[in-house]
Amino acid sequence: VDREFLSSVENFEQTKDHLTDLINDIVTTKVRYPRYLEHFVNQSSLVWASTALRAIVMRENVDYVIAQDKFSEKIIAPVDYNATGVVQSSTAWSGGLHQFLQIKHYLRITPESLTTSFISNMNFFKRYESSITGLTGTLGSRSSQKLLEDIYNIDIASIPTFKPQVIEEYPGAVVEDSLAHIQAISDSAIKEAKSGRGVLIISQTIADALEITKNIKEIGYPENKIKQYLRSDTKNSTFDGKADSGDIIVATNLAGRGTDILTSKTVEEAGGLHVIVGFLPSNLRIQDQAFGRTSRQGNKGSAELIVHNTTGANLNDLKKLRDINEEQNV
Repeated sequence: VDREFLSSVENFEQTKDHLTDLINDIVTTKVRYPRYLEHFVNQSSLVWASTALRAIVMRENVDYVIAQDKFSEKIIAPVDYNATGVVQSSTAWSGGLHQFLQIKHYLRITPESLTTSFISNMNFFKRYESSITGLTGTLGSRSSQKLLEDIYNIDIASIPTFKPQVIEEYPGAVVEDSLAHIQAISDSAIKEAKSGRGVLIISQTIADALEITKNIKEIGYPENKIKQYLRSDTKNSTFDGKADSGDIIVATNLAGRGTDILTSKTVEEAGGLHVIVGFLPSNLRIQDQAFGRTSRQGNKGSAELIVHNTTGANLNDLKKLRDINEEQNV
């Protein structure tokens, strides 16, 4: 089976049932294990079929990357592409998923780790009772704030910035075709860069960022003006923390959170840093973090969303649906 075949829910479920029967047969007739592990093996065999198929569906440079550990051995490293863009080299998926991905890429199979006890972040912080204080620049929607107030019994106050933020948000666009989406991002970036500004493109995945970079180069934009900031686990980034006139920085959410980009005087004179987010962030907090890369310390700046969506909905409707889903999840 391949990813395309498993994209059908019916095919996925039928294949999973067949694989579950096959695994149970192997476990009961060909595998020997201590009696005290019987419950664990029986439970795991139900999970392994799903995780084996998930490993086929998951994509390199989207859900994970192949990185190197401190011994220069290749490993599977999950990527938190929805929120931070960070490559989580010390994290391993459970349920055999990590091991099936290792098999998929012909890597050394590591033992599955088992968690005997754990505590959630929520319960951990609640142990501090009334002794909780925090500071953040982007707390998200009102529903997210209310959740914190209700769970931790805290008050939330807004502190004005030292200098007012002067940011212009462009109307944005929704593009139905995937190739046209890449082209729209590239065209907007080149247009702003040629006006003397610096441009930051924040892509949803590493794969998307690589496609955008490739397209901008094929258009003929000078390669020495294109920078990349894609992975937190390597030192191969061509991004030095600065944006000069005409620079296009192609990044993931890694650059959308806590990254200070120093803009040159010529960039500020041309209108400041322009941020293009090439997807609709899963919540308002992540969107605010991305847009917050520009117009810092009272500087000029602008931002826009260029989203790929095939439903025919406009950007405002997609934002409203996103916010409704966030409120329901909260």
